[in-house]
Amino acid sequence: MKGSKYIQLAKYFEDACADEMIMTFNRVKEENGGYLPKSAYTYAAWWANESNKGHHVHTSAWRSSGYKTREINFTNQTVCFYKEQ
Repeated sequence: MKGSKYIQLAKYFEDACADEMIMTFNRVKEENGGYLPKSAYTYAAWWANESNKGHHVHTSAWRSSGYKTREINFTNQTVCFYKEQ
């Protein structure tokens, strides 16, 4: 993930200790140094739980720390991150 524009987000998840977190899209953007692409606000696929070997580098920001996404709500602009058991 070195050099990635999602390195700050990866650090956030490395330091997180909650089993589950519901975050607004803007909070995710804030934790990533102010960057979140427009597609995150529009496409559920952006939040997909690809394996770390997928081509979407942003997914590894949460997957590398054992988190997955669920309950993406575009109306409220929220996403639930939960710790894989």
